[in-house]
Parts: sequence; C-alpha cells; structure tokens
Amino acid sequence: MPDVRFQSIPHSRSDDQQPFVLGPADTTPHLTTEGVELRRGETFAFMDVPLSDGFALRGTLVSHGNTSFVSAFPGPLLTEWWNMLAQAPSTIGPPLLTAGIQKRSVRAAKDGLEVPVNIVAPPPEPGGSVAAVIGLEGAIDDNLLLACRVFVPVAKCALELMGEYHQLVGTPPDVNIGFDNGQSLSLPTLLEACSVVAQNIDWTLN
Repeated sequence: MPDVRFQSIPHSRSDDQQPFVLGPADTTPHLTTEGVELRRGETFAFMDVPLSDGFALRGTLVSHGNTSFVSAFPGPLLTEWWNMLAQAPSTIGPPLLTAGIQKRSVRAAKDGLEVPVNIVAPPPEPGGSVAAVIGLEGAIDDNLLLACRVFVPVAKCALELMGEYHQLVGTPPDVNIGFDNGQSLSLPTLLEACSVVAQNIDWTLN
C-alpha cells in the first residue's frame, strides 16, 4: 500500500467543521485508505466511513505536540448530563459516560484486537462536545494508516454515547438537528439511526 501523507489528501474541508459522528455522506474529493475516506482542512484530517443509506461515520485526526488524536463527536447534547454526573461521581450512571468521568478507558475489542478508547469532557466553550478519543504517538503523517484502522471503534463509542443520552433524557424533544451540508433530521430519528448503526458495528465495548 502506498505511503499516505497529509499533504496528499484533498483539501476539501475546513478546520472549523467539527463533524457529528453520523452525517450525510460527503461527495467532495477524497482519498480512500482502509475503507476510510480521507479529506483534510488546514491542519485536521477528516475521516468518513460511508454507510449503505447515504450516511457516513465521521471523525477527525488532529495532532497536538507529539500525539495524534482520533476523535468522534456525539455533539453538545451530553454536555449538561456530563456536568451533572461529574458533580456526583459516586452515582452509577451510563457506562461510557461514567468511564469518562472516572477517567477510565473503554476497551473496544474485535477478532483478538483490543484498543482503549477514552471518553473526554466537553470543552468549556458553547457548543463543545463530549468526545470519544484514541491517542496515537507521533504526528499525523506517522498515524494516518493506524488512525483509519481504529476509527470505527471510536465512532461506535460516540454512537453509544448518543444511546446513553437517549436513556438519560427518556423521550427526546422533537427538534431538528442540522448538518453542515444544510440537511437535517429530527432528534428522535437521529437517535434511532445512531442506535441501528451502532448495533451493526461488530466491535464490542467493555
């Protein structure tokens, strides 16, 4: 397989786009590696895994210092719940959120391979999202291939976080969630879609 470098990825997106873990498939230029469509912004690499229904799993790879982070985002809906659960750490909450608040990794496993996924707190700015993250040693160019191989379990964690939001909120409000291409879905429909997609990803989480 040819060496994939950041500069060889089509510059089809902007760094200010934080993609929700599940969204409409992108038709802009990309490079496909390990079944993952790669696009880039100024410093971010964007990873999409197309699904059969016109949607895709979506996430990012970004470098900070000597570490690159593979991330998938369930959006800002969990921010308030994270803060409430963090104020009562002895409370037994949903397993992924609880693992994140207690700073424990979630173990994603498939076919004898196991990778640790961290659930990290939302940043303080408005609209900040809880994230599912794997940290890889080295810069983006050192990790593009490995990032593509571990992106799907990271995305599954983000999808499962949406399921935990659904459990916490009960009946979700009937509001529309917009995507960066102008499309939108009602929140109940989006939560159902996240659940179905997560069930079809054959990584187990513990």
